[in-house]
Amino acid sequence: MNRDAAARKLEQLLLDLVDSNASIASSALADLTKDEWSALVALASLKRVRPLVYERLAEPAIAAHVPDAVAKQAREAQRRMAAKLLDLHAECDAVSAALNAAGIRVIKLKGAFLGPVVYGSPSRREMIDLDLLVERHELARAVDVLLARGYAGVVPFSVEADAEFEHHVTRLKRSANQLVELHWALIPPGRSIAADPAPLWHRARPISPDRPGVMALSPEDAVLHICVHAVYLHDLELSLVPFCDLQRMLERFEHELRWPELIARAREHGWSRGVGLVLSLARSMTHARVPVEVIRALCPSGVDDILPTADRLIWSERGEPAQFRAALSKLAAPDPWWTRLRYAASRVTLPQRHLRAMYGQDGADRSYAALLIRRVRDLLARHGRSAGRLFLRRGETLVATAERRNDIQAWLERRP
Repeated sequence: MNRDAAARKLEQLLLDLVDSNASIASSALADLTKDEWSALVALASLKRVRPLVYERLAEPAIAAHVPDAVAKQAREAQRRMAAKLLDLHAECDAVSAALNAAGIRVIKLKGAFLGPVVYGSPSRREMIDLDLLVERHELARAVDVLLARGYAGVVPFSVEADAEFEHHVTRLKRSANQLVELHWALIPPGRSIAADPAPLWHRARPISPDRPGVMALSPEDAVLHICVHAVYLHDLELSLVPFCDLQRMLERFEHELRWPELIARAREHGWSRGVGLVLSLARSMTHARVPVEVIRALCPSGVDDILPTADRLIWSERGEPAQFRAALSKLAAPDPWWTRLRYAASRVTLPQRHLRAMYGQDGADRSYAALLIRRVRDLLARHGRSAGRLFLRRGETLVATAERRNDIQAWLERRP
């Protein structure tokens, strides 16, 4: 079996394991070698779906074919991850209660909502931090509530400066397992696809009747957020999480979700192609219940031409290609070197107020030249190696990943 065929075999098996409705042939498991079992577990970790995979491996019909060493490893890893996730969700409830006590409403986003409500257990959905949405006029007070609980910015920051350029403030941290991102919008305000967050609050609903100040997005807004976050903010981020999220969201809210409203909002904000692409991927990868008519309405010209590129990007291996920022992809574009150099300079020489916002209080009193020097130093430290290789188009895997990202970005920017 060649490398591509072997990789595809494991990828399909992983998709079957995370699909709660998929049946798995016993032969598909019985034929796995020791190395393939190790590769499957590593792939589940890479794609951030370990809780789902560990749970399926424990099912009696599947467990009979799992090697003892793999089963033991899965049980121990599942216990550790469950404890971590339960602790994170307990902190989420405590933070939400503290915000409510200060008179601040909060919407739980992504895993904070999806784990307990949509997946049925906080321990079934991986997450690294807590994503919470508060209203813009309450953002500074919400930060103060977290600071009073012992949180601190991972870097110096200014709430007002962050909110001018980003949809959330600098990540706040209290311990290695207690990280919070306080959002005031779903998209950075300067982007063409940014949307006014105010209507989200009109459509939001309390998660529990006894806590009206702790809310969730409406089903339509939640599905849109999963799609937009995956494709516009994270370039499909090499993870299966959004597609698992969509499968379970559409099962949980199948009879409540109003597709015409979702389509109308996607069109209104210029998200049609991105939402259509992610829904199409979820339909094919996890058998999410997306009517084909919805994808046609969002993408009248179809998505077939970009699906192979998106699929390859999702299954890319971790490492340098996965870690470089999406903005660096343009350094490998098929343009003259001076065009790419001009683009690089434009990414470095941001306006002074933007640089001061990036560096918070630490940059408040610095001159523009000093801020530029610091930015260049920081960018070289974080991305210098990848940027240089992309600019020189060296490294087959690295350049191929950048080209796929560029192709998807160009596809998204076309008219629906």
